[in-house]
Amino acid sequence: MSFAKSGLFASLALLTSCSLAVAEPAMTRVPTNMLSGPGPKNPVVQHIPADAAVDLLNCERFWCEVSWRHIFGFVPQKSLDIGAEPEGAPVYEPPRYQPAPVYVYPPPPPPPVWGGVYIGPYPRYRRHW
Repeated sequence: MSFAKSGLFASLALLTSCSLAVAEPAMTRVPTNMLSGPGPKNPVVQHIPADAAVDLLNCERFWCEVSWRHIFGFVPQKSLDIGAEPEGAPVYEPPRYQPAPVYVYPPPPPPPVWGGVYIGPYPRYRRHW
């Protein structure tokens, strides 16, 4: 019984932790440095170019905690465009084609008529044996 309770508790803890780790999309307005802490005296972790899509984790006062390319750090809040999503590939409509032309031919001539008057050396449908 205790094994079932511990499994239930572990699954609930996992679901709760997964729901808390959701990041909001943001984009950088200008090229900026990602720092290891909130403040200009902290060391630079990496350089982020302008118009880069970052994951915004938390914002407090002038600094925001973000992740970019699986590296976490802090950037100035004024360098972010919060709530902006990166533009994806343009969506094009499929080409519209003209319908194929419909050709109307005259009807074929009627088939030859078999029958009627027989002109020949033997009577019609006569067997010769």
